[in-house]
Amino acid sequence: MATSAHYDEARLWLADVLGQSGSWRQEKAREYPDDPRNTRASTALYAAAAHVQAAQAHPGVQRIAELVHDANASGIDLVGPRRDNALPGQESERVAARYFFDHFAGNPDVRSHDELIDELYLAMLRDLRPREHTLTSPLGKRIRRDEPAVEETKDPLAAFSHLLSEDLAQRELTTKVAQLTGISALLVGLASTAITEADADGRISQPFRETHLPLARKQLHIATTALAALGGPELESARKLVTEPPQFKAATITAVLSALDEVNAELETLRN
Repeated sequence: MATSAHYDEARLWLADVLGQSGSWRQEKAREYPDDPRNTRASTALYAAAAHVQAAQAHPGVQRIAELVHDANASGIDLVGPRRDNALPGQESERVAARYFFDHFAGNPDVRSHDELIDELYLAMLRDLRPREHTLTSPLGKRIRRDEPAVEETKDPLAAFSHLLSEDLAQRELTTKVAQLTGISALLVGLASTAITEADADGRISQPFRETHLPLARKQLHIATTALAALGGPELESARKLVTEPPQFKAATITAVLSALDEVNAELETLRN
């Protein structure tokens, strides 16, 4: 588990890389003086860097600190002296670089900064997943635990294909694991859809506009209902995303992360 020293190291590293992204956008603003997006993004990134640097106890930064700690303990140094203080890959670099670049309304604030931190965590997971590590390393265990949160599962039911060859007890266990894995994939899909379809103010409830969110919620409702019908956990956080859907992107991401934690806890219980 990441200590306070690990937290401070990751906090300062994250603030630094966000500041570097802001400097890169500032250079782009000089290169393209007629495009106001670069200046807007640069200002937002500098503000986000200051927000992170001042965050003495922040759950999103803590989550990233734990990921950095697990990566370092697995032989992948993200913040050491040999690094150039870059993010771990293209996914996280893209999330940082696009912060407020595509926004045409509103201003960066605490809510948007916290949303950026949550998006960076998910992007860093995607970047680190293909890096060399063992399944039993701290990073390997974290990725195995969080694999549904970064896996692009097109057919969550594919995991059921081997059930007929197993005995009843093993089949019941495998079924629950597969269903939980599928629900995790649907949760991440819901978050990705909200990020894509939100307006410049982060609002995702937009009357008279056709979106994919209703379908994503319907799929999640079917999957959680099927799990409960077969004696599985109720997954209240996941079901609440259907019955009481958040109206903003940031709230949706926060709710999805809570639901993923709930699903991962159930998976950990089954695997033990």
